[in-house]
Amino acid sequence: MDGDKRLPQELFDRLQDALGSGLTESRKALRLLLEFANKNLKGQVAGILTPVGEDSLRFFEATDETFIADDFPLVPVGSSIAGFVYLSGQSMGLDDAQQSSHFYAEIDEKSGFHTKEYLATPVVLGRNVLGVLTIANRSEAMENSMFSAAELRLADQYAHLCALVLDHDNQINRQTGATSQALAKTFAGYTGDQPPAGGFSSDSHSKTDDLRAQVKEALEDLHERDLELVRDIAERLADLAGQNPSKQF
Repeated sequence: MDGDKRLPQELFDRLQDALGSGLTESRKALRLLLEFANKNLKGQVAGILTPVGEDSLRFFEATDETFIADDFPLVPVGSSIAGFVYLSGQSMGLDDAQQSSHFYAEIDEKSGFHTKEYLATPVVLGRNVLGVLTIANRSEAMENSMFSAAELRLADQYAHLCALVLDHDNQINRQTGATSQALAKTFAGYTGDQPPAGGFSSDSHSKTDDLRAQVKEALEDLHERDLELVRDIAERLADLAGQNPSKQF
């Protein structure tokens, strides 16, 4: 008889990678929204910042790759314009951001931009602020570079669309995480190993699993329908044992 066959760890790893691929379309949708917002609001660069913990924001997506590089600095909520907008839920349109007491200079130092005109509006869904939409600098010389009330309203519309995409992205993340944990638990049950990284840390075999294995070994010559009946009885016994730990069977 051949030795036990186990599912390869590579299979689990590739399943995990495949689960993450659904996020790609959300990022494309956000990039598209930012490109249109940047063009319609005559900006040089547009971005979406989302929270990291309670104290920081990060560029989740931007029209310039510089801002979404892995080593790009986080933006402190308590000492930045975007952070102020995130906390207050109020839009801001500035003709010279560097004159603001909330200006965070490290963004310019890292990106090479010299921020002047700056628009920031909260990305809101219901009562939840999911992030901040920003437009930095005007793309062309304008007689009046100040963002108008109409442009602030337009930015709000773009921000709402971004909120819908971000919420969709969050739902995918939550579902992906739940599916990942379920895969990890099932994978561990098949291989007899501890769950892979990201899975559960509990024992890989439940009482029901052990009973099924024992019944199958003892009754492997029975018809499959009979075996399913025995499995059902084993599950019922396991449930009874869980409800009354003092009983032995």
